[in-house]
Amino acid sequence: MEPHIALEQPNGLARTTCKKTRHRRPLPPQAPRDWLTPNETAHALGCSIATVHRLRRGLIRGIAPLPCSQYGRKCVFRRASVARWQDHAENGGLA
Repeated sequence: MEPHIALEQPNGLARTTCKKTRHRRPLPPQAPRDWLTPNETAHALGCSIATVHRLRRGLIRGIAPLPCSQYGRKCVFRRASVARWQDHAENGGLA
């Protein structure tokens, strides 16, 4: 699919516009889901999304990595795993 090129500008520069936008399906409601997005996990833990990704990669010294499942480039966190990880981290244990 080629973008539409319009030469309507006075200085003759081309401007491209996309004909079709991508429509994404919304996520199911949070209550019946078994998993959380990084944004929802950050909200549940009371930290930033960047901190959730640092915890996931194990970059914070003295704290065990946050368990997650990756699907391509996306990562999701199971509620039970996050709760278990949080209890373990609060008790001061390292994995």
